[in-house]
Amino acid sequence: MDENFKFHIEEKDYVNFSKTDLTKEIDNFPVVYLIHNDEKMYVGETSNIYSRVKAHQKDLIKQESQFKKIKVISSNEFNKSATYEIETKLLEYMLADEKYILINTKLTQNAHEYYQKSKYQNEIFVPLWEKLKEIHLAKNSLRDIENKEIFKYSPFKSFSSEQQYIVEDILRRVNDEDKSTSLINGEPGTGKTLLLIKIAHDLIFNSGHDPKEMSKRITIVLPQKGLHKIYKRIFKRLGINNKDMIITGTHISKIPRDILLIDEAHRLKKYFSKQSKDLKHLRDGNDNYIDELELAYKNSKHLIICYDKDQTIRPADIDHNDRLHKILNESTYNLTTQFRISLGRSYLTLIKNILQIDYSEKLEKFELGDYEFKIFDSVEELHAKIKEKNNEYGLSRIASGYSWFWESNPASKRNRNKQNHEYGYDIVDNNYKLRWNSNITDWVHSKNAIEEVGSIHTLQGVDLNYIGVIIGDDITYNTNTRKIEAVKSNYYDEKGKPVKGTDKNDEELTKYIKNIYYVLLTRGIRGTYIYFKDQNMREHFKKIMNEFVEWLQM
Repeated sequence: MDENFKFHIEEKDYVNFSKTDLTKEIDNFPVVYLIHNDEKMYVGETSNIYSRVKAHQKDLIKQESQFKKIKVISSNEFNKSATYEIETKLLEYMLADEKYILINTKLTQNAHEYYQKSKYQNEIFVPLWEKLKEIHLAKNSLRDIENKEIFKYSPFKSFSSEQQYIVEDILRRVNDEDKSTSLINGEPGTGKTLLLIKIAHDLIFNSGHDPKEMSKRITIVLPQKGLHKIYKRIFKRLGINNKDMIITGTHISKIPRDILLIDEAHRLKKYFSKQSKDLKHLRDGNDNYIDELELAYKNSKHLIICYDKDQTIRPADIDHNDRLHKILNESTYNLTTQFRISLGRSYLTLIKNILQIDYSEKLEKFELGDYEFKIFDSVEELHAKIKEKNNEYGLSRIASGYSWFWESNPASKRNRNKQNHEYGYDIVDNNYKLRWNSNITDWVHSKNAIEEVGSIHTLQGVDLNYIGVIIGDDITYNTNTRKIEAVKSNYYDEKGKPVKGTDKNDEELTKYIKNIYYVLLTRGIRGTYIYFKDQNMREHFKKIMNEFVEWLQM
C-alpha cells in the first residue's frame, strides 16, 4: 500500500471466485484486475468484478484452463475514467515488459481528459508498477520500458479521435468492400507506424474470426529492415508467430495477398539503373518495369499504406507524383497531430521552412519551452552532450547525412582482408574520429550505437529521446541565390545520386539530401542538437531561428 495513494492488490481464487471475495472497495468501486499464469495474462477493468469473472469463465479465458488466480487492484479513490486509464497503461507497459503474453483482444480506449488525469498517470500508476515488480508481476523499470520500440508502437495505447476514426473506417471498408485502397498520409511523429500496427491488431483480433487464421490473411510490408524485428516482437507478445506475415517489398509479387499493409511506403522501390541488381523483381514478362506499389495494388484485395512525400531519399524510392497515387488518393486519410516532438507542428513547420522543403504553412513565432535545440561548434562537443543525455535518459544517438565516405565498411575491398575489424574512421572533425553504424537492423539498440554515427537507413520510423545531427558539406546555403544547394562531390551515397545527365542543376539530388536532414532533425522527443560543417548553412539556420524562435544559442 502506497502512503500517498492507498490501493490494495488482493489475490483471489479465479476458478472458485464467489461473492464472499468482495470486500467493500472491490464491491463499491471500479477495479482493475489481472488474470494470469506464469506465461499469459489478461488485463481488465470493471464496475462489477463478480459478474465480469463469471462472464470470463464462460468465454475466452475459460479456454485458458491453467488460469487459477486473479489479482484485483482496488481503491476508494478509483472512478471509471481512472480504471480505464490504468487498464490502458498496464496493457501498454505489460506488452513491452515482455514477461507475459497478453491474451487481451479488443480495446478501444480513446485519449480524453478527465478530472485529476495527471494524478492517476503519475502518483498512482508509478507506485502501482513498483508494487507489481515487487510481487513479480512485472520485471522492467518504467524508464527502460519507455525506451523500447515495442512500447512506442503498442496497439494498446490510447488513441486520438482522429486515429480511432481512421482505424474504424478502414476496418469497415475491409469488411464491407470487395476491394479497397487506403492511403494514410502523415509527417514524422504523427503515428503512422503505430496506426498501422493498431489496424493489423484489430483485423486479427476483432474480426470475429480465429486470430491465428486471420493472421494468415494479413501481410505487412516493411521496406526498412530495421522495423521487422519490432513488428515481430509485438505480435509474438500477442501470441501471433506467423513468420510469413512480415515481408520486404521484394516479396510482394510472390503470391496474391488478401489484406496488404505497407509501412514507410515512401521507401518502396521503382526501377533505377544503379540498383538494377536489387530490383530484378520489378521486371515483368515483357522486359518492362513496374514499381512495388503497383505490384502491391495488383496483388491484393485490400491495400493499406502509410506514406510521407517528404521522406523519399533516393531515386529508386516511390515518388509522390507516380501515377498509382492517383488511384490511392481516392481514399486518403491525413494524420495531422504531432505526437513525437512536444512542440507539435510548429517545430515541423520550422524545419521544413529552414530546409526550404515546404512553405505551405505559415511560420509564426513560438517558444521552445522545455524542448532543447542547440547548435555546437564541434562534433566532439556534440557527441559528449549526446552521451551525457544517453546516460540520463537513454536512447540518445548521433546521426548524419552521407557527406563522408564509408571507410569502415567491412565489405569494401580495402577492408575485406583486415583482421579484428581494424578499419578506418569515417567522420573526422578536428582530429575527432567516429565510425558509421556497424549494422542497420535495430542499430539504435545495438551495443556500440552510442559510439557510432547512424545513417538515414537506421533512423526512419525511429523515436529518440535526443538526437545529435551532423549536417555535413553535402549541402550549402548559396548566399547569392538564397537557396540550399547540393554539393554533389561531397555526397557519397552512389545509389542516392540520379543518373548522370538526368538531374538539371542537381535539383533532384538537393531534394533527397534535404529530405534526409528533415528526417534526422525530426527524431528527437526531448531535444535536437546540431553541428554544421558548412558555415553558410549554420548562419542560414541561426538567422531563421533568431527570427521565429526564442531559444538558447550555443
